[in-house]
Amino acid sequence: MAVIREKRQFRIGTIGVARASQGGQIVGETIARSANALGDMFYKEAAQAAEKGGMEAGASADREKVITINPETGEPEAYAPPEGMGSIGADAYQRVVMRRFQQSIEDEIRNKGRELAARYESSPAMYESAMSDYLASMTNVAQDEFRGFITDVGTSYLNATMTNMQIAQVRRERAAARASQEAAIEDGLGNIEMMVAQNGPASLQGPTVEAGLISSVAAAANDGGEAGLFGADEIARYGRDGQAAIARGLIRYAASQTEDPETLARLQSAIGTQNPAAVPAEFPEVAQALRGFGSNFSGLADLERFSDGLLSDAIAGAKIIQQREVASQEAQTAQLLFDMGQNLPAIAFGERAFAMGRGPLAVAVRAGNYWEQATELARSEAVAGRKEISDQYLEQRNAVLAAQSEGLYARALSGLSTEQTNALENAISNRNVMLAPESARLELNALMRMEAATGQPILQEFLPHIGSYRSAAGKDIDVMLRAAAAREALGVNVSSILSSQNLDQDVPDMISQINAIPNLDPKDAETMRDSILVNAGRNNLKAFFGNDYLTTEQLREAKSIFEGGAAQEGVLTDEQIAQVGQARAYALEAGQISQLRTTFNSQKETVTARIAELEERRKRDLLLRRINNGQASLTIENRELYEESLTSRFARGQDISAIWGSSDSLTNPIARNILNDVVRARILPQSLHQTFASLANGEFRIGDPNAVLSHYINVRNYNFEGQVVNNPAINSLSESQITMLDYLADSLDVQGNVGPETLAEVYARMDAYKNDPRVQSRVEATLEGALDDFVLNELDGIEDVPLSGLSAMKDAALELVSIGANRNDIVDRLNRQIERTYPDGNGYVVNSYGGSRTRFALPLVALGHEDLFKDHVRNVISQFSNLEGQDFSFGGRMAGPYRRIDEEVYLVPLDASSDGTVRYTVKRVRPLEDGGDETVNGTFAEGETFYSAPIIISNRDPRFTAAVDQANLLAQEEELKRAEESEVFSGTGPGSFMQTIFGADE
Repeated sequence: MAVIREKRQFRIGTIGVARASQGGQIVGETIARSANALGDMFYKEAAQAAEKGGMEAGASADREKVITINPETGEPEAYAPPEGMGSIGADAYQRVVMRRFQQSIEDEIRNKGRELAARYESSPAMYESAMSDYLASMTNVAQDEFRGFITDVGTSYLNATMTNMQIAQVRRERAAARASQEAAIEDGLGNIEMMVAQNGPASLQGPTVEAGLISSVAAAANDGGEAGLFGADEIARYGRDGQAAIARGLIRYAASQTEDPETLARLQSAIGTQNPAAVPAEFPEVAQALRGFGSNFSGLADLERFSDGLLSDAIAGAKIIQQREVASQEAQTAQLLFDMGQNLPAIAFGERAFAMGRGPLAVAVRAGNYWEQATELARSEAVAGRKEISDQYLEQRNAVLAAQSEGLYARALSGLSTEQTNALENAISNRNVMLAPESARLELNALMRMEAATGQPILQEFLPHIGSYRSAAGKDIDVMLRAAAAREALGVNVSSILSSQNLDQDVPDMISQINAIPNLDPKDAETMRDSILVNAGRNNLKAFFGNDYLTTEQLREAKSIFEGGAAQEGVLTDEQIAQVGQARAYALEAGQISQLRTTFNSQKETVTARIAELEERRKRDLLLRRINNGQASLTIENRELYEESLTSRFARGQDISAIWGSSDSLTNPIARNILNDVVRARILPQSLHQTFASLANGEFRIGDPNAVLSHYINVRNYNFEGQVVNNPAINSLSESQITMLDYLADSLDVQGNVGPETLAEVYARMDAYKNDPRVQSRVEATLEGALDDFVLNELDGIEDVPLSGLSAMKDAALELVSIGANRNDIVDRLNRQIERTYPDGNGYVVNSYGGSRTRFALPLVALGHEDLFKDHVRNVISQFSNLEGQDFSFGGRMAGPYRRIDEEVYLVPLDASSDGTVRYTVKRVRPLEDGGDETVNGTFAEGETFYSAPIIISNRDPRFTAAVDQANLLAQEEELKRAEESEVFSGTGPGSFMQTIFGADE
C-alpha cells in the first residue's frame, strides 16, 4: 500500500515599499532572507522525508536478516543501510533495525527457553547446560555492543527460568516420594492381609515374616511423617488400615477353614452386629480383632461390608457343597437299600458304614432331616389310629440315629491318645468344640448338631465309648470294630447278584465272603446274607419277566406258582416254572417272601401295562388300516388319529392345521398329498374338519377362504367313471354346514376368487334369508314366491345349468333384492347372466349333471380354434380307445333334455385351474337299457406295462397347442400374402397393376 505523504503549505508575506536610497540593499536583503527561509524550509522537509524513509526501510527489512548475525561484521545482516540513503535516513534505519533486533533476540531466547524447559523439565542442570550452549552460539559471532545485549538478556532469562524449574523439581520429587511411600505402604498392607489369610493367627505370634512386614509398614509411615510427607492424621490412618488388613486376613483365613454354612453364617452375623462374643469359638482371633477396633465404628462398618461380600459367597458355596454331599449320601443309601432290601437292619447297617466315610456335617444334616421326616410320619399314623405303623416309624428313626451316631463316634476316637481323649471329654462337658483335639472337632461338631436337632442325649451316650477306648489296650473298642467291619462289608458287591449268570456258584461264594469278615455284627452279617438271597430271587424274576411276549394268562400262572401253587400244564415252559420257583425258594430262605412279593407284583404290573400298551398299539394299527382303507367311521377319535397319521407320513411330525387357510396350500406338495389321501381314505383329518366347520358357521378369520373352499371342492367332488358324487369324508359335517359350504363354493365357482369381505357378504345374505323372517318376507314379496321356486321356475334354461349355477343365481337374486331391484329386472338380468356364464355346449360339452349348459363350452376354452379342438378330441379317442373314426361321431343334437338322437361321444368337464387349463372326460352315449352313457376308457403304456383308464383331454395338451401354433403361423402367412397381393393391385411400384397399365411415367 502506498504511503500518503502530507504536503506542507506555506506563503510569502506582504511586500513593503522600499525607499529609493535603500532600494538595492533592501532588495538584496529581502532576496537573501527569502532564500534562507526557503532553504531552511526545504532542509527540514528533506530531513523529515529522509528519516521517515529510513524508518520505513528498517521496518520492512526481512526478519531473518534482522535477527541473523553476520559472522564477518558481527552485526545483524540488515544493520547496514541500503545504498543511496543519507545520514539522516541511515540513522533512522539503524535505530529501527536495532529495536527490531533486540525484540527478536528476546523473543528467540524466550522461545528457545520454553522449548528446552519442556524437553528437560525433570532436569534443571541439563536445561542450564543446553541453554548456555545456545546463548554462547549466539554471542560467538556478535560484536561487543550486540554480544553484551545477548548476554544480558540470555543470562537474565536463564536465571529466572532455572529458579522456577528447580522449585518445580523439588515439588515433583516430594510428590513422587510421597506417592512412592504411599504405594509401599499399600503394598505392605495388601501383603499383610494375604499372608495372614494364608497362614492364620500363628503368623502373628513371635518373630514371623508377617510380624516383620507389619513393623516395616509402621516404619514406612513414621518415616513419611518425619520427612514431612505425611501429616499426623495420615499416620494414624495408616495405623488403622494396618489393623483392618490384619482383621480382613483373619476373616479370610476363618472362611477357608470350614465348609459349614451354619458356622460361616454365625461368623457373618457376629461381624455384622459388631459382637465379638458371638464369634464362633473356632475363631477366637477374629473376636480379638473385633475388640481391637474399640470405638472405631467406621472401621467396623467397613469390615462388615467386606465380610458380607466374602462370607455370603462362602456360605453359598458351602451350602452347595453340603447339598451335594447330602444328595450323594442319599443316593448311596438309596442304592444300598435297593441292593439289600428296604428293611430296618439294612438301613441301620448302611448308615453305620457310610457315617465312617462321609462328611460329618452332611451326616448331621441328613440325620436331622431323617429324624424330622420319620417323626412326622409317625405322628400322622398315630393321629390316623395306626399305632403299630407309627411305632415302626419311631423304631426305624431311633435305629438310624443310633447307627449314624455310632459311625461318628468311631471316627472321632480314631487315633486319639489318652491325653486327647481327656480333652475330648472336656470339650463335651464344656460344650466347646475348640477344646477337643483338632482331628475330632468336625465329628464333635456334627454330633452336637445332631443332638440339637433330635433332642437325644447323643453326647452323653458318647462318654462311655470314650472311657472304653481310653482303657482298651489296643484302642480298638467294639464300636470302632463294628464300624470298620461294616465299611469292609460295603465293599462286597451285593448288587452283582442281580446280573449273575451262575447263581448256583455266585450266591454261596458271596455268602462265604461275608462270613469271613471279622468283627462284623451278627445282625449286619445276617442282613447281608438275606440281601444276597433276595437279589438272587430278583435275578430269577427278572429273567422271567424279561420275555416280551408274556400273556395275561401266563402272568396269572406265574403268580400262582410264586405263592406256592402247582403249575398247570401247557401255560408256562419248564424254564419259566423253574425261574419263578427258584425265586420263591431264595425268598423263603431269606425270610423275605413279602419283600420279593413286592418285586413280583411290581414287575407284573409293568408287564401288564406293557401288554396293555401292545394291545392298544395293535388296536390303533388296526384302526389306522381301516382308516387308510376307507372303512373307518367318522368319529372325532378317528379323525384325530388320522391327523396324527397324516402328520407323520407327509409333514414329518409338524402341525398341519395351519396349512388349510394358506394361499400357498393350493400349490403346496404337502397339502396336495394330504388331500389326495383324504379323498382316498374318505375321512377328514380333525384340523381340516374344524376349518370347514368354522367357515360354514361364518368364521372368515381362517386365512384365505378361497383356498379353504378349493380344498372343500377337491375333497367333496369324487369322480367315478365321469360321474361326480359327494365324498363320504364330508359327512362328518352337519347337513346345514354342508349346505352352506356348497352354497359358498358354488358362488365362488361362478364369481372366481373373491376376498373374504365379498364371501362374507354372500354368507350373510343367505344366512339372513334363512334365519331372519323380515328379510325372508321382503325377498319373497319381491320375487312373488320362495327363492328356490323363483330360480327353478322363472329363469330360462336353468334346468340345463350345473347345480353350482343354482346357488350362484340364488345369491345374485338376493343381492339384487337388497339393492331394490324389481322382479322383472331381476329375471332379465339373471337370464342374461346365464347366457354369458353358461353357454350351450352344442352337444360337444355336457356338464357333469347332464345339462347342456356349461362354463366350459368349446368357444370358452378354445376360442377361435374350436374345429382344431374337435379334431384333437377325435384323434385322441381314435388313438387310445377301441373306437375307430367311422364308428363314432363327436357332437350332435339333443333329442331331449338329457338324451341324444344318435350314438356319439361328448365331453364332460372334469376340473379347471386358474391358468385356464380345462380337463374333460369322454363319454359315449348308450341306451338306458344298457346302463346309460358310459365313460370311454383308453389303453395306455407305462414302460412295458399296459393299463386301462378313462381318457382325459385338455385344452393344454401338447398336440393341441402345437396345432394351434401351426394354425397361427399359417394364418400369419396368409395375411402376409394377402397384403402383398393388395400392394400389387393398388400400388405403383415395379410389377404393380397400375404401372403395367399406365406405365412408369404416368
